[in-house]
Amino acid sequence: MLIAIRSARDITHGILVLLVLLFVTISSLGLSGCAAVVSGNGVVPPSALTITNVQASAATVSGFQLSWTTSVPATSGIDFGTTAAYGSSTPVSSAMVTTHQMALTSLAVATLYHYRVRSTDASNNSAVSSDQTFATMSDATPPTVAITSPAAGATLSGNVNVTATATDNVSVASVQFKLDGTNTGASLTGAPYAYLMNSTALSNGNHTLTAVATDEAGNATTSAAIAVKVDNTTPDTTPPTVSLTAPASGATLSGTVAVSANATDNVSVASVQFQLDGANVGSLEMASPYAFSWDTTKASNGTHKLDAIAKDAAGNSTTSTIVTVTVSNTTPDTTPPTVSLTAPANAATVSGSVNVTANAADNVGVASVQFQLDGANVGTLDTASPFAFSWDTTKTSNGTHKLDAIAKDAAGNSTTSTVVTVTVSNTTPDTTPPTVSLTAPANAATVSGSVNVTANAADNVGVASVQFQLDGANVGTLDTASP
Repeated sequence: MLIAIRSARDITHGILVLLVLLFVTISSLGLSGCAAVVSGNGVVPPSALTITNVQASAATVSGFQLSWTTSVPATSGIDFGTTAAYGSSTPVSSAMVTTHQMALTSLAVATLYHYRVRSTDASNNSAVSSDQTFATMSDATPPTVAITSPAAGATLSGNVNVTATATDNVSVASVQFKLDGTNTGASLTGAPYAYLMNSTALSNGNHTLTAVATDEAGNATTSAAIAVKVDNTTPDTTPPTVSLTAPASGATLSGTVAVSANATDNVSVASVQFQLDGANVGSLEMASPYAFSWDTTKASNGTHKLDAIAKDAAGNSTTSTIVTVTVSNTTPDTTPPTVSLTAPANAATVSGSVNVTANAADNVGVASVQFQLDGANVGTLDTASPFAFSWDTTKTSNGTHKLDAIAKDAAGNSTTSTVVTVTVSNTTPDTTPPTVSLTAPANAATVSGSVNVTANAADNVGVASVQFQLDGANVGTLDTASP
């Protein structure tokens, strides 16, 4: 906007040196609708999402690694199966990356798999690779297996608990016990590997026990043979021995605690049952190691008694020495804090620097309050009352914005306050000064009598005033309009 101002004044004496001092009260100019210049049709096309460099590597008997590259950051996922129809998919990794790597696991041994990789970018454009194949490795590693009960050289009578341990690099498919080279009992497909053998059906004398472990690939291992003697003419009247090995007597416990015991027998241990305050706790343990995981938070604070009862196949039993422990669990704090914004008020119009405050309380204590602007943290984490920060709204766009506060306590419980909606309205400051020049009288002119003194003034927003000066002092009235 340009405004021209012309003004005249009477000058009555001598040669005058005229100075014009322009005083401008600048009004604000609001700008909106700013737009960049875009060539062509005004639309910048997004980069096309493409998948390249799909590679399979690091094969094992049960899986392999897949890697690929995308032209723009995108998510990661794999479809796979034993045919090109796939049938299975990995969970999608939402990380937006250009270099992708995922693992396929728990696959069948020595099996050909079809797979394809897929990615989706931030604009929801998707790309899928072509079908490819890869095979898992053959499993040539046999399992390991050992009989743990009865002991070598034991004399057996009545019912006898026969147990074994077995492990494999992939998984144990089955364990089969054998007596004198012939299968005895059912094939066991899961731990514990235990079988109750009725020795009264066997001839008195020497016998040999073995166990055969087989994995999913058909690899098999036979355990070392255990020589035993069956003698049912003399009944087994010898009870097992049993003792608790953990926790120690007098211990103070909290959380989850491992409870374990050692048990032995002249023939074999049939079972171990743990007890808490005289009542069974945990499952009946049929094979070593004899242990269970005790969640002490489900027991009252105070003194408690633990023991273990071991039995053999003949029905003989022994109860261990009692171990006395103290349970001491603090009551967890599950109560979240309360928090509310106290300033600014909801629906307020704000500008410049604004004090944002909140009240927060907790049954134990407030650990921190974090203010948020439009869902993003703003200001520093406030760890003590008063909970407040100074918000410079000039760094935020004009318009509607949302404020809230998140309060946390030391236990990690948190609460988010009700959102307060405010409107930011900051004007854009005008820093461009006006222009002004005297148009009459001419420089170096000789004047007398009444003289017309005039000036032109212009501004990008508007000229607020023009003040003429004579020898540095104001002369005439403040001129607020043209001419």
